[in-house]
Amino acid sequence: MKPLLQPESGKDILSMTYEYGNSEQARFELPDECPVCHTGIDVRIFGAYGERREEPIQVVFQCPKEGCHRFFIGYYEERDTEKWLLSRLEPRVSQGREFGDKIRKVSKQFQTIYDQALAAECYGLDEICGAGYRKALEFLVKDYVVSRKPEDKGKIERMGLGACITAYVDNPRIKSVAERGWWLGNDETHYVRKWTGKDITDFKRFIEATVSWILLEILTWESKKDMPGRESQVTNR
Repeated sequence: MKPLLQPESGKDILSMTYEYGNSEQARFELPDECPVCHTGIDVRIFGAYGERREEPIQVVFQCPKEGCHRFFIGYYEERDTEKWLLSRLEPRVSQGREFGDKIRKVSKQFQTIYDQALAAECYGLDEICGAGYRKALEFLVKDYVVSRKPEDKGKIERMGLGACITAYVDNPRIKSVAERGWWLGNDETHYVRKWTGKDITDFKRFIEATVSWILLEILTWESKKDMPGRESQVTNR
């Protein structure tokens, strides 16, 4: 197929000429977000390539956003009765997940590992990103425990994650979600999955919940430090 004719901005109907001479106009599902800067866009189309009508088509796009202007490729592998369907965009750049300064203070390494796992997931590396999330959870939990029991740091570092949660996590809410995250994390690194009805989304949800409960505990500590005493008193006004 020769390059598609450049349409007017925002139009999803493109003219195509195949190598054996036939021409047609077809409707394309256009991306509405840049996979690099993750901004909603009215995409610019620069051309496309494909060999035959029944084969996949690659369309070259550009982000119009000031400060980005990155080129990316849309892959079209099939179409319904109305238009070619967008299969994927490449390259994809992960936005990262910012957990905030309080969590970073507890475990800076957790933030780094989680972002790398998220990048792997963004690139479609679904067979290895789970192991990265499992490592991130272990750093989060162990660094949290060490922050509370610094005198046991050496012992905590040598323990397995499950044993660490059992022995050192006293907060029942943190223990509940961290333990379930550990179960699903093991599924991401072991040969046989035990929790067949759960996936990486469920695992990440337990990591997020663990972060949230740890953050609430930190805020509670800070409030007690800033306003000490009188906790057992009831003041009537």
